[in-house]
Amino acid sequence: MAVGEGIVWATDPRTTRVTFISSQAERIFGYRREAWHAEGFWSDHVYPEDQARLLRFRTAQVDDGVDNIVENRMLAADGTVLWVSDSSRVVGSGADARLVGMLFVVGGGHGAELAWEKSDSAFTHNVDGMVVTDKSGLVLHANLAFSALTGRAAHEVEGKESLDALLGSRDDIESVTTVAQTRDFWSGEWWCRRPSGHSYLQQATVIAVKKDVGEISGYIGVFRDLSHEKSLLARQKKAPCYDPLTGLLTPAGLKDRLRDLLVSDVGTESQLAVMAIELNQLDYLLRAFGHGAGDRFLTAVAHRMSMLASDIACVGRDAGDTFVMIVQHRDGSDFFAFAKTLVHELSLPFSLGQHEVNAKPQLGIAISPAHGTTAELLISHAHTALQKAKNEGREIQDFRDESVVVHSRTQQLRTQIAVACKRSEFRLVYEAQRQLGSRKIIAAEALLRWKHPTLGEILPANVIKLAEEEGHITEIGMWVLKQACAQIRRWQEMGHTQLRATVNVSLHQLLQADFAPAVMEVLHETRLAPEFLELELVGGGANLNSRMIETSMVTLANQGITLVLDNFGAESAFLTRLCHWPVKKVKIDRTLTQHIHICSRSNAVIQSLIALAQGLGVEIVAVGVETADQERFLDIQGCHAIQGNAVNRPLPGTDFQALLERDAIETTRDLVDSVPVQQWASTVYGSSAPGMETLRSWIREGKIVPEPLKVGRKWLVPLTARYMGGM
Repeated sequence: MAVGEGIVWATDPRTTRVTFISSQAERIFGYRREAWHAEGFWSDHVYPEDQARLLRFRTAQVDDGVDNIVENRMLAADGTVLWVSDSSRVVGSGADARLVGMLFVVGGGHGAELAWEKSDSAFTHNVDGMVVTDKSGLVLHANLAFSALTGRAAHEVEGKESLDALLGSRDDIESVTTVAQTRDFWSGEWWCRRPSGHSYLQQATVIAVKKDVGEISGYIGVFRDLSHEKSLLARQKKAPCYDPLTGLLTPAGLKDRLRDLLVSDVGTESQLAVMAIELNQLDYLLRAFGHGAGDRFLTAVAHRMSMLASDIACVGRDAGDTFVMIVQHRDGSDFFAFAKTLVHELSLPFSLGQHEVNAKPQLGIAISPAHGTTAELLISHAHTALQKAKNEGREIQDFRDESVVVHSRTQQLRTQIAVACKRSEFRLVYEAQRQLGSRKIIAAEALLRWKHPTLGEILPANVIKLAEEEGHITEIGMWVLKQACAQIRRWQEMGHTQLRATVNVSLHQLLQADFAPAVMEVLHETRLAPEFLELELVGGGANLNSRMIETSMVTLANQGITLVLDNFGAESAFLTRLCHWPVKKVKIDRTLTQHIHICSRSNAVIQSLIALAQGLGVEIVAVGVETADQERFLDIQGCHAIQGNAVNRPLPGTDFQALLERDAIETTRDLVDSVPVQQWASTVYGSSAPGMETLRSWIREGKIVPEPLKVGRKWLVPLTARYMGGM
């Protein structure tokens, strides 16, 4: 690490969770890059005495929406205390607000003092004007950018001027350094004048730098010229927001107008509608008569729509032959009446010289607040309704129709599934697989769940389907594999040493040449032995004859991973592949198990499938088992294990862990009821079983003991008295 090195970062100001951090962070601070994304990581690694000050600083910055620089200490992985300068700004607003910034190391070592005095390069060449003062506010150093900004050379202010004087403080304005003492920082902007007479808009930020004991040792002033930025913003506001051909609002201008109208309607019962209108004759005109005729047609349409809009609506041209109209202050029925009038008027012929053209309009409607309260959402929903109208040959389509809602929801999910993993919207639940006979839990199947922030829980089948269609199945599948393997390994370390992980794998993933090596890398990272991983193969429309699929399977099987065939008996295409695929286990589909004792043919089919699996030398698991009668039938037929509500419903990790502990207690209790404790310990621990004296001392001293002895603590004490003759 060298002074002057820096990283780029972004955080969510509501949770302080890091959403992006550049790769230099790992080298500079010593923490793995992914560790920074954990909630609370950043604040936990700020030097303890700086944490409260930094929190106040960030809170005020977000509230004020200003750019700022803060100086504080961070703890590196090796325990070193690093001084950093953090320049940040608020991007976006409301729920979309983000903090982005650049952090530079400006000093290091235990007991670091005023950091900028140790960082000549970072200070001298910073793009912002900067000064460093002593605790009284007297300027000690000024950098090159300060001289360029203010027109004053460093020697003119160093040792001669106070920070308050530089900032133009007057008697009627409280001293900047006094404010900085109480708030740790101060920020403001105003018009200044250089010695040359040139005026500029200056932003200044003052940070109080404190020693370990909280005593102020000096101040840092940061100066920035905002003139160009303000001028650019003003020019952007004055930029044309009207379409040069039609004179209607552009998409950006229309969106701004809609935002203004929505703000003015807040707290009222007013409604407004967004109508997306498409004309279906423009392509014909362009082909038949050229672009000139097309332009005249669009101009005529715009004129007619403007006449209809009058003072109740505003009109914009979205793109090509699509227009958007915002209609204000009517109830729902009036909106539809107006839409019918609009379609009727636009359906009347347009005269283009010697020709008459029919526009053949189609229209989609979204109404606020029922269909959204933001400009983006309302315009999007209006276009979704328009697309549905085109698909079904309708003139007018309301977004409220269920079919449109479903279509819009699907489109929204398609665009957001790619980032759901990064936003921590995915989670895993676990379904137990119980061995028939012993009734022990032998495996946990990891099942993916997606809780969308606005749409709620998404059906699992829809998640997989969308992931495959949008090309994200490999990325999401590997995330599931890593999470599941890591969780199973943690449970093994707690004492559930024989527990296996079952993870669903789309055959699309096996088409990737690097899939098998990637699986082995995950096992290496999570320290899960290959024999404790089961990959459950699901169809997904992949080409079953692909040689790549078979190659991947053979590679995985040779490493000791168990391959499981899903939907056994339901996917007939799979049956023909059993001779070639190295499958060791099959799962009987729930569509068959749910009809046990209801349909005699289902019983016969299940008996045949079990016999077929036994003939192939593979284990059989029945899924969707709901009742004790179904469980008994499957046990009699020779099924090895079951899943379903008869075992447990899918559970979050913490609840599944509790289930494992209860299962360990029940299994161990069954043993203890019939065997002495020493024999029980040998059964549980094998060759590493503790001796009788060790067991006695564990209980007597109240020490934590390994699983599953620990989970049986509550009943082990009376059993010890029973078998060992007291404590």
